[in-house]
Amino acid sequence: MYLVLLLVLSMAAFSQQQCRHHHRHNQNKIEHRAEYHSRIFEELANDVIAIDRKSQRLCEAHSNGATKELFEKNRYVLKVPLQNFTEEEIKVEVRHRAVYINAFKAETVKHYSEFRELPGFVDVSAAKFNYEDGFLEVVFPTKDTVSTSCNPHINDDVVNVPMFQIGDGQTRVRFGE
Repeated sequence: MYLVLLLVLSMAAFSQQQCRHHHRHNQNKIEHRAEYHSRIFEELANDVIAIDRKSQRLCEAHSNGATKELFEKNRYVLKVPLQNFTEEEIKVEVRHRAVYINAFKAETVKHYSEFRELPGFVDVSAAKFNYEDGFLEVVFPTKDTVSTSCNPHINDDVVNVPMFQIGDGQTRVRFGE
């Protein structure tokens, strides 16, 4: 009888010891996971900050300072003063969320270029531009919903933005070269 009681008590003590060890093991796993997530957060934050700083330097180096960003209800507009160019001398390209505006007048070697980062809520595939009275207007419709998943669509193709002109009742469309 004493042997059975001793066996039961030793089993209970052994299971208690195992349970405490299991708790410490789980606690270590949680701490390691938290450290891992903290490192991932630091790396991601540093990458985003570096990209934003590079984008800011590019914008400052290749902007005329007169370009206006307009945030309207269903569209995002860049309005760029470009005097003494023709619509044929202007090219607008978009790649993912980067826009490149280029105007070049061959006979006078007059040149204008600008790089900008676009907000994530614009639909770059439906972008259009208009050039009238010395002003370039690049129009991006806004998306109804912005992806919040970990798998956003990243289009790394270069899209030549078509030109539209509204004026005499006719709409003309020209695609970049």
